[in-house]
Amino acid sequence: MHPLKFFMRSMQNWKTIGTPIPSSLVASRKMADPVDFGSARIVVELGAGSGPITKELLKRLHPEARLFVFEKVEDFANLIRGFNDQRLTVVNDSAERLEQVLKSYGVERVDAVVSTLPLALMDEKVKENIYSAISKILKPGSPYVQIQYSLLSRRELKKNFSKVKLRFTIFNFPPSFFYTCRV
Repeated sequence: MHPLKFFMRSMQNWKTIGTPIPSSLVASRKMADPVDFGSARIVVELGAGSGPITKELLKRLHPEARLFVFEKVEDFANLIRGFNDQRLTVVNDSAERLEQVLKSYGVERVDAVVSTLPLALMDEKVKENIYSAISKILKPGSPYVQIQYSLLSRRELKKNFSKVKLRFTIFNFPPSFFYTCRV
């Protein structure tokens, strides 16, 4: 997707996208690093945008694994569908419906959740619903990786997950914090 088109979609959907440009290659790699791709068979991505993290996840994903991508912005969902990978399922719906949608595919638990959702911009009730869904579907000890552009969500992540590890990179715009959370 052309950077100007991404920027325009971002401005139209700021509370859903939360960044003016796609994640960098460095950020995409940092998002994928906590996932054990040797054993992971079901991975979920929340908020794929134009897909730089999706591409990194697919590059590392086991041939028999599946990646479920939740993307609310229809243009982005259609773009991700164009990646044309049989392991990929694109869901044009809210991450709040994570548990119900996965159950409709026969999935009860997942090996990892990777998210770019702009938590600091989201309604409190929506965030609580998403945290609850992640906690219910994530296998014990498996990672929930969340990128953010500030430390505003740190306290609530610590409240909702038993373990929270923080990393940072300046090699993204905006510079980014990476939370790796576990239930």
